[in-house]
Amino acid sequence: MLMESAESKALISSDLTKKYGDKSALNNVRIQVGKGKEIRKQVGYVPQDIAIYDTINAKQNLQFFGSLYGMKGRDLDKRI
Repeated sequence: MLMESAESKALISSDLTKKYGDKSALNNVRIQVGKGKEIRKQVGYVPQDIAIYDTINAKQNLQFFGSLYGMKGRDLDKRI
């Protein structure tokens, strides 16, 4: 396998491990995303605490996060 240099990457994360009790959700996962790529389309973004949750309704929340993934108009409305 051809190894690219770290300078050609926008994101490198290695040895990611997450456990819930004795259950492993991630076990030594490595993620690499090249420069110029849209990281949001390759790596999910799920905020755990955000100030606007209390100020918008469920549909507005889905519209907001859909827009983060480049969705808009009828395509976004159909998915909601």
